[in-house]
Amino acid sequence: MKNQVFHLAVAVIFLTVHTSAQSLPARALPVRQVQLTRFGLQSSSVVGATGDQVSSVQYQSKNYWFPVRVPCTVLTGLVANKVYPDPYIGLNNMLIPDASDTFNHQYHLEQYSHLPGEPNPWKKPYWYRTVFSVPAADKGRHFQLMFKGINYRAEVWLNGRLIADSSRMVGMFAEYFLDVSETIHPGQENALAVKIYPLDEPGLPATPQLEAMDEFYDNGGPTGDIGKNVTMLSSVGWDWIPEVRDRNMGIWQPVYLRTTGQVVISQPRVITQLPALPDTGVATLSLDVLLSNNDHHAAAGKLNVIISP
Repeated sequence: MKNQVFHLAVAVIFLTVHTSAQSLPARALPVRQVQLTRFGLQSSSVVGATGDQVSSVQYQSKNYWFPVRVPCTVLTGLVANKVYPDPYIGLNNMLIPDASDTFNHQYHLEQYSHLPGEPNPWKKPYWYRTVFSVPAADKGRHFQLMFKGINYRAEVWLNGRLIADSSRMVGMFAEYFLDVSETIHPGQENALAVKIYPLDEPGLPATPQLEAMDEFYDNGGPTGDIGKNVTMLSSVGWDWIPEVRDRNMGIWQPVYLRTTGQVVISQPRVITQLPALPDTGVATLSLDVLLSNNDHHAAAGKLNVIISP
């Protein structure tokens, strides 16, 4: 697969993407993007199976998996399943264990962990799992799993195969586009399993504000270790938000399965320049697009750009 970025003047434009000596005509096929929302959620301390087992369509767990709608963090999913109380109400947040062992010990929060033998329920990874179908008519097309945001690290397994590991998928604010064309089974069910890892450094929350008109404490906690992660720093507690117990661990942005043809145009960006300022009656427009060839053959095609007021 080869990607090229083109800077185009607005007009009728002819584009060619070269990946081999031979060029084939590009066939226009509709792009379909389906959001995957219905997942099961469970801790890896409960699920003893490996990634290739969990991502098998035939996988049958002996344990209950909590039904969740992605996007959702682990804590959001557990609150929705009545495992923990709503942290936005009263002092309920002090009935939920924290990601910091030191904080849990100081405020005796270990007693509230829902995991037997695990005083800190956020210390081990969690599995998100779903099964979905792909139309048989899509055989021969190209497929891409799109993760718009995970926190903090992730492994992605599809139909028993590891697609991306936790060294590749790391950081709360990155998007990930994974080619799964060789792994998807058109005309059959497909099993996706995502193993979400907690923050590398959960940080230590400051003293919580437990009384009305109580003092505020250090933003980001006394150590600031939360800053060692590329994540939402305020999740350890700030002057406007109490600490988020799981530090927003989970799949916090949508997941999509994208089905395309050979050549895909994506990430369009229209650039406007006003060359005669302060006169704004004249503008020069240009266009940047990412053109991706998902095949092993070169393709030629024509891109028509129409600008409407």
